[in-house]
Amino acid sequence: ILLERYSVLRFVRMRRWQWLLMCIGFSVLFCAGCGGADAAFTVIQAALAGVDLVITGLGALVSPAEAGLVIAAVTAIGDLVSAVQAAWDTYKANPSAAGALAALQAAVASMQSSIPGILNGLHITNPTLQAWLVTLVGLVGKLAAAIAADILPKVAAAATAHAAGNDAPAKALEVKFKALTSQFIADHNSALASSGLPPAIIAAVRKHFDHATKPYFGPIPL
Repeated sequence: ILLERYSVLRFVRMRRWQWLLMCIGFSVLFCAGCGGADAAFTVIQAALAGVDLVITGLGALVSPAEAGLVIAAVTAIGDLVSAVQAAWDTYKANPSAAGALAALQAAVASMQSSIPGILNGLHITNPTLQAWLVTLVGLVGKLAAAIAADILPKVAAAATAHAAGNDAPAKALEVKFKALTSQFIADHNSALASSGLPPAIIAAVRKHFDHATKPYFGPIPL
């Protein structure tokens, strides 16, 4: 149960990633790579939403002011992820549309460039919470960088091949996307286990995260 003072923000953010979970099964992309992309966005949002559970578990060890700053920062990062997904959805609806790919590339670049500033703007006195935030945000940034380097340069060619009846490049992208996301999940769970957070908090965050990731990747051991 989350702290009452965060209930409205929690409701807004949790509804966002839960909405993504519901929409995964109905989204249609120009190529087979769509499933990996949507799963990646959902997994990131689920990891970010777990920060609420950390704040709740730490209770009085985190001041209301600092908790508010953390929630605002995590929400800002979640908004960047949502912007990337929106650009991806626009591109997948019409890959040949003028500016669609450039907009997607710009959204990913904005996510990469903005995350460090959001993190650097936080000054948290609780060292365990600070360490977990640094680790989690670092994992999100790592995945964003991998998408920029390993996925984006290939989506245009995959779309062109798909239009010509060749889905092999798109399927290869899906495999790559799922591999990157699986690595994020494994890294998240490993870092969580060694985070120094109290065991009850680790269990709560892991339960929440597993609920979001198992539909796509199944349980991944620590």
